Amino acid sequence: MGGGWRMMDVLIADDEYFFREAMKSSFPWQEHGCRICGEARNGEEALEKIGLLKPDIVLVDINMPFLGGLEFIEKAGRMADNPVFIIISGYSEFSYAKEAIRLGVLGYILKPVQEAELADVLDAAAAKIRERRKEKTENSHLRAAACGQYLTASRRAELLVAVQRGSRENALALLARIYEEDLGDKGDHESCLLTSVEIVKIILDAVRRQKCVLYGERGGSEAANRMLYCLEDAQQIRSYVTDIMRYSILLIKKNSLSDSVRRAMDYINENYGEPELTVDRIAGSVYLNYYYLCSQFKKETSMTVNHYLMGYRMHRALLMLCGGGRSLEQAAFASGFTDAKYFARCFKKQFGIAWRRLEGNRP
Repeated sequence: MGGGWRMMDVLIADDEYFFREAMKSSFPWQEHGCRICGEARNGEEALEKIGLLKPDIVLVDINMPFLGGLEFIEKAGRMADNPVFIIISGYSEFSYAKEAIRLGVLGYILKPVQEAELADVLDAAAAKIRERRKEKTENSHLRAAACGQYLTASRRAELLVAVQRGSRENALALLARIYEEDLGDKGDHESCLLTSVEIVKIILDAVRRQKCVLYGERGGSEAANRMLYCLEDAQQIRSYVTDIMRYSILLIKKNSLSDSVRRAMDYINENYGEPELTVDRIAGSVYLNYYYLCSQFKKETSMTVNHYLMGYRMHRALLMLCGGGRSLEQAAFASGFTDAKYFARCFKKQFGIAWRRLEGNRP
């Protein structure tokens, strides 16, 4: 598999327990760029698993209780981002094969399954999935390029000035007007996404001009845009853009903060990867009392020290996961976490989605 290609998630839907177990253990899935993400005992359970697991490929039997394989495929095919379906069945009747073709099934394999035959069909599935992702990415870029229709020239100028001046109150108020007034009836997911891509571009352009750390660095735009395209509703998108705005403005206006708060921020930015980094240690680094630093930091930045530290770690981890080629464990440890599972929970709390969604949005 190519270096930038992620593993394909496979769901097995079959009512025979021993067949599912045999399929999981006897076929070299990883050699073909696949991993088993789940299994289902019937069509109804398979429909639920598709919504939860979002597999790339579903291996499905025709004869299953509650909801048969062909009926399941017809219903699942109406879902957004429907997977590639491969039928594995003991039925060789032409009528089944004909219906499978009508439903767009990629392959029809008879039991007992031959490894070479399944491998060939999986290779075809991989090619189809690559093409889908390429088309989705190209369409996303085209939509993003056209998103200026949602922001007027005057709005873009206002936003750029507010960010460059480090005016947190003005910038956040302007964001609220864009989302609540300018979008108006167009405040659906698509309009919100495209508008947000434009907003983030303006923010990051301002950040780069100031040569700020974090999103001003290489890979910042890719990480921000990948996250935007992963978020599923307008409120999540708005919340994420607001988060980027807060951190970007704080970093831009850092030089206007008091010496103690500025040095505390610098200390966090330089040492965020150390698990032992605590507020006590940060206060000691700037020779301040713990309570005085907490009070002063909140007063000047509108964030607690812990809030800033956690947010900075999470945004750093996002850059690593999107553009740094890091695994979950590597990103977690490099961001100051000793437990990858705890990191994954913090990531979801910060951004509203599981970190694995970033993989699913990789071209």
